[in-house]
Amino acid sequence: VSQRLSTMLKAMDEEDTEPMLRLPSAGNSSWKRWSLAVAAAALVTLLLCQRSASAGPARSESGSENLQLNSAGYKEGVKYRLCNVDTKQCLTTSGDSPTLDFAPFDKADAFLIGGSRTAIVLSDPSKALCLQATSSHVTLQHCQSKAVFHVPDVHMTGTIRSESGHCLQAVNDNGSMKVQPGPCIGPGTSWLVGEVLQFYQSGTRYKICNTFLKDACVGSCKDNQACEGSELFLANKSKAAEFVIKNVRDTMEVTTLALAENPEMCVQTKGFGTCNGACALKSHSKIVFEKCQATMQNFYLPFPPLSYGRLRWAMHDDRCVTAIPPDKIQMFPCNQRAPILWQLVPS
Repeated sequence: VSQRLSTMLKAMDEEDTEPMLRLPSAGNSSWKRWSLAVAAAALVTLLLCQRSASAGPARSESGSENLQLNSAGYKEGVKYRLCNVDTKQCLTTSGDSPTLDFAPFDKADAFLIGGSRTAIVLSDPSKALCLQATSSHVTLQHCQSKAVFHVPDVHMTGTIRSESGHCLQAVNDNGSMKVQPGPCIGPGTSWLVGEVLQFYQSGTRYKICNTFLKDACVGSCKDNQACEGSELFLANKSKAAEFVIKNVRDTMEVTTLALAENPEMCVQTKGFGTCNGACALKSHSKIVFEKCQATMQNFYLPFPPLSYGRLRWAMHDDRCVTAIPPDKIQMFPCNQRAPILWQLVPS
C-alpha cells in the first residue's frame, strides 16, 4: 500500500498542474497540496474497500450498512467545498447575487452535504441558501424547497447531477469562469468534493467554558500585576477570561493557554510532576496562572473546534481540568464523575 501510494503521489507531483480551462489562478500551490492529500485519501479508501469486499460485508440488522453506503463518507456538521477538477477552482458566492462564482480552495465558501444524494446547503446559517439547478441556470436560492443533487463520494471525483438530469459544468465565458447546467460528460463536468479542515487558530481569542455548568467559564486574574500564582476560578461567561493559543490542527497537537490580556501568563498545574516521576501523582491538584514556559503548560484540546470534550494535561494525559462547583477549577483524573467537559468558544 505504501509503495503504491508513494508512486501515485510522485507522479502527481511531477505532472503539469496547468488548468484545462485556462484562467488566472493565485491558488495553484494550495490547490496542489490539497489535491495531493485528496489523492492519497482516495487511494487508501479504494484499497480498504477492496480489502473489505474480499472479506465480505459484515451483516447488520440495524441497516447501518445502507446508512454508510448512502452517506458516501460525508459527516453531519462538517463543511465541504465543491471544486472543479479542470479549472482547479471551487464554487463560491458572488456577493448578494444568486449566481455562483469561482475562487481558490482556501477562499471559497463551504457547503453542508448529507450524502451521495443530498441537498447542497451553504454553510452560512444566516443566509439559509441552497443550490438550485434548472435547465438554464445554477443559482443559490432560499431553502424552502431543497433541490436534490447526486454528488461523488467525499474526496472522489465525479459529476454533480440534479434530479432532473442536468450536471454542473464550469465554462469559460470570455475569460470569466461560470457554472451552468450542461451535459454530464466533457470538459468542466468533473468535480471533487473536499472536506474543509477545521482547526484552532492562533489569531483568535477563546473563552474556556464548562458545558455542564450554565454560563460558567474560566475567570481572569482580578489584578494582572498579581496574577502569577493565583488560582483559576469559575466566572460568568460575560466576565470570563480570554485566552490565546497556538494553531492546533488535530487531536495530537498541544498548546499552552495564555491570557490574551497578559500573554506572559499561562495556565499551569500545581503539584503534579514535582517528583520527576519518582513518586505517585496526587489525586488532585490546584491549577494556577504562572509565567509561560515550554513544557509543563501544554494541553490537549477538545476536537474538532467548537465541540465539547476534556482538557487533558499533555504531561499526564489521564489528568483533566475539572470544574468544582460553585467556583473552583482543579486537576483530577479524567475518569472522575464531575463537570469535566469544556468548550473553547471564540470571543
